[in-house]
Amino acid sequence: MTIAGAAASALVAIWLVATAAMNLPGSDRLLRRSSSSSRLYSLIPKWAFFAPRPVTHDVTLLYRDRMTGGGRALSAWSVAINVPRRNLLFQMVWNPSSRSSKAVSDASNMLIASIHQSNATPDDKSLMVSVPYLILLNRVCAFARPPDAEARQFVLAQHTDADDDLVLIFASGFHRFE
Repeated sequence: MTIAGAAASALVAIWLVATAAMNLPGSDRLLRRSSSSSRLYSLIPKWAFFAPRPVTHDVTLLYRDRMTGGGRALSAWSVAINVPRRNLLFQMVWNPSSRSSKAVSDASNMLIASIHQSNATPDDKSLMVSVPYLILLNRVCAFARPPDAEARQFVLAQHTDADDDLVLIFASGFHRFE
């Protein structure tokens, strides 16, 4: 074995041990103290497969349009997921749509967390200019709209696999198309 090969093997072994240590309860604080650089710390993966309260529900992003006219009719709710179903084995290797789905998921969770922390209402102006809100609004406004649609609204709803009922978490106001 060459010196470069031995060094690479040692580096991978150190990284694997640090990864295992990082994922033990309470061990990440020790690693943070011993690490002199936050960039070095970010190279060590942290997984949270199990938590004190594991995730037992999914959050769905839905949207609808308000139509022009005297009655101001509303369209039916549409799910804001545009992920084609393909071979799941192939998706483990190549899944370009996973980034946008992950971004929507993360933005939904961040928006929900900020609502709970600040007790904000859907009309709160600071909430409407937050990054998670704007990400979700951008996502739903990217979908095609009927020619007579004047505004779009989105909601976050919670559900479980065992129960088909949706529980409303957050509803935005209507945003006019320009």
